[in-house]
Amino acid sequence: MLELRTRRDIIAALRHRGIHLKKSLGQNFLIDHNLLQFIVRAGEVDMSDAVLEIGAGSGLLTRHLAEAAAHVVSVEVDPRLAELCREHIAGLGNVSLLLCDALESKSRLNPAVLAAVESALHDGPARRLKCIANLPYAIGSIVIPLLLESSLPVQLMVFSVQKEVADRLAAGPGSKDYGALSVIVQAHARIQIIRLLGPKVFFPEPKVDSAIVRIEPTGERMGTIRNYDSFAELTRGLFSYRRKKVTSALAHAERFTASRERLAQAMARAGIGEENRADQLSVDQIIRLANELERE
Repeated sequence: MLELRTRRDIIAALRHRGIHLKKSLGQNFLIDHNLLQFIVRAGEVDMSDAVLEIGAGSGLLTRHLAEAAAHVVSVEVDPRLAELCREHIAGLGNVSLLLCDALESKSRLNPAVLAAVESALHDGPARRLKCIANLPYAIGSIVIPLLLESSLPVQLMVFSVQKEVADRLAAGPGSKDYGALSVIVQAHARIQIIRLLGPKVFFPEPKVDSAIVRIEPTGERMGTIRNYDSFAELTRGLFSYRRKKVTSALAHAERFTASRERLAQAMARAGIGEENRADQLSVDQIIRLANELERE
């Protein structure tokens, strides 16, 4: 088993293997073991859990997760890093390391990843699914909603992400960070920013700050949505023109086909004024509007 305890260990291991980290893949490793353990604790990981980790990197978090969970399904797209991860977790029999992209496309998770998670849940002692990772910067805002929209029975997520992404996830109406990502994720889950991270706890050091977010899926709002696809389409249409009035924003949205008259009636029933801008609407107001449009 390859020991990677310090920044010096990681740098030496990368240099010895000729691995040059790629900014385009968001390869910034969280290397502070106290913070890695904090993430595992925040995820309340125990031997009842299967954990999906996207972006194994050097395997630092993978190893901490494997020491706490029943099974870890870890995904790494870079073959050089996957081999380094294998060396670091050697001897741990409860890790399935997949060499693949977690995304089949920007709108779909890789079916191989979904199948591996389903197998971990059904073929072993794990009864709950958690998603815990130092998410690659390049895919954080894509992966989180896809996981929530997937068929996976996720009970809890804990991720380190760019602070900008964390702010967007947690933002409320009227905020500059509030947008389609905020609404779609908050329709599924409760969001907390539980810790801020400076660049120095990563290697290489990013030029931005990061944060650890806790995302707890809940059926409270999802149970009120009549047609999820229509709700998601409405949300994306609204925030394509976030500073416009609702009627103007949706008039410009490509896939929104309802007439202005029908929209005005639905808005009135949903209690939304004609002067409201898209970015002033709460998650619940957008859900009500989507539901009223479905009544037509």
